[in-house]
Amino acid sequence: MPASIQYLKLMSSEWHLPRFSVPNRSRRSPARLRPSPMLTAVADNRPACPAEVDNLPIEDSCKICMAAPLECVLLECGHIAACTACSKQLAECPICRQYVVRAVRFFRS
Repeated sequence: MPASIQYLKLMSSEWHLPRFSVPNRSRRSPARLRPSPMLTAVADNRPACPAEVDNLPIEDSCKICMAAPLECVLLECGHIAACTACSKQLAECPICRQYVVRAVRFFRS
């Protein structure tokens, strides 16, 4: 059965990523993550000053670029692992490799 694709949509603060139907999710191959020139450019042009990045605890930093605070929760798995810029580039969760349906920005009070 061919994979069905939904195109990227931006609705309020949710990003809907392309969705592929996979016949057997338990036997999927590992994520094919490779460095993206676009992602590298985003990380290099980050407006945060070096002092802010140095003061950011490792637990609260993006697991992809390590230069921004955690800002998004990945759905369906629920892991909090990326900043807004990096979460837009993810097709699979960097922690559990589950397919990312969407990334929702969260706000701490």
